[in-house]
Amino acid sequence: MLQTQRTKQRPRTAHHRFAAACLVITALLSTAIAACADHIDDDNNNDAGSTPPVAANALRNIDITVVYPLPAPDALDDLMRPTTPGRDGALLTADVFDRGGVPELDVRAALATDAARLDALRVVAVRFDPCAGVVMPPAAPATCQPQIRLIFQSLLIVDDTTIARDGAVHAFYALSADDFDVVLQELRAVRAAHATDAPVPLGIHPVLQAEGLSGPYATRLRALITRFCGAPHLVRVTHFRRTARDVASWDFALRERSGDRWSDGVIATTTQTTESLLTIAGGRWDAVATPTISHADDPTRVFRVDLSEEADAFTAVARVLDPRVHSSESIDCASCHIAGDIERFGTAVRGLPSTPFTSTHPLDSAERSEDEAIGFENIHMLSWFGASFSVSPRVANETATILEHLDRE
Repeated sequence: MLQTQRTKQRPRTAHHRFAAACLVITALLSTAIAACADHIDDDNNNDAGSTPPVAANALRNIDITVVYPLPAPDALDDLMRPTTPGRDGALLTADVFDRGGVPELDVRAALATDAARLDALRVVAVRFDPCAGVVMPPAAPATCQPQIRLIFQSLLIVDDTTIARDGAVHAFYALSADDFDVVLQELRAVRAAHATDAPVPLGIHPVLQAEGLSGPYATRLRALITRFCGAPHLVRVTHFRRTARDVASWDFALRERSGDRWSDGVIATTTQTTESLLTIAGGRWDAVATPTISHADDPTRVFRVDLSEEADAFTAVARVLDPRVHSSESIDCASCHIAGDIERFGTAVRGLPSTPFTSTHPLDSAERSEDEAIGFENIHMLSWFGASFSVSPRVANETATILEHLDRE
C-alpha cells in the first residue's frame, strides 16, 4: 500500500479541511501513481509464494474497477451522463428516485431543481462484478448475479477547473450470465491489447489519462457499458449526500426495484430506510451513525471503549474491510464508508496493530493521505472529493477477490 508519514492532525474547520485535502491529495496522487507504476510491493500485498496470472489477457485491478479522470470544463460531456443512450433507454432516469426527486448531493453547492441535479451527474467510475452482494468466494449453493455498477457524481466548474460535489449516486445494472461472459471477453480483449503496460495501483486508469475521454479505450469502454446498461435494467440505486455546511455529516439511502415498481430499501443490519453519519463530533475524533450500528463488527466501537479494550475493538475494522467476511448485505452503509479511515486513525494516532488483508492480486490503491484520512471528512470509497480521487481499502480488497473469483472460473 502507498505509505505516507504518519502525523497527527488537529481538527480544522470543514472549509479548511476540504481545501487542504484537495490540494494535498491531488499532488500526492500524481506522485504516488507514477512511482507505483515502476514498483509495486508484492511482498506486502500478496500471499507468500503466490504468482498472479501472467496470460496476456489476464484481467487486472484497473480492468474490473475503472476510474475516469475528471475532464476539462469544456469536455464534461466526454463522460457518460444520465441521458446517455444505453440498453433499452437512458442510463439513469429521475423516476427511480422517490417521486422523481433527484437527491441534492451536497448542500454546500446546491442546485435549484431536480432537472439541474440530474443534468450535473456524470459517470466517474465503473465496477464489473460477477457475483454482487455476496461474501467472496461465494459459498455453494449461492447463485451469482452479475452486475455492472456505475458511479455518478455531480460535477461543477470552479476557477476553470472541474471538481466534484460531495456525495455520489451508485447505479446497479443486472446482467445475465451469458451477457457477463460477453463483457469479460471484451475486457480481456482490451487487456490483451495493453498486455505490456506496467501494473499500477488501483486508481485513475492510465490509458484513459493518456488517451483522453474520447480516445480509443474510452470509446470502447463506453460502447461496452451502454450495450448492457440502461434504466430498464437497473435493480438498485444508492446514494450518499452531504447534509450540512459547517459539520461533516451525510445521509445514506437506497432505492430498489421489484418488477416495475421502485421503493425505498432498508439499510443492511438496520430497520431504517435512511442512515446518517456524523464525524469529528464535538471537536474530537469520532464517528456517530444514526440509527446506532447494531451488528457485531461495529467499527466505531473503538472510539467508545476503555484503552485496555481498544485492540480487541479494532479487530472489527479489519473484518468490515474484508469481503471474505462481509458483503454489502451484512454491513450498513456508514460502517462501510468510514472503516478505512478508522483503520488509518487507529494505526496512526492510537498505535493499534492492524490485520492486513492478503490476496494473490495486488492491493495497491490511490489512498487518501494519512492526514486526510484521520480528518474524517472524505468518506468516498470510489469517487472524487473535490479535485482528489481515492480508493478505500474495502474497494481494493473487493477488486482483488473478484479477480480471484475469475481466476477460479
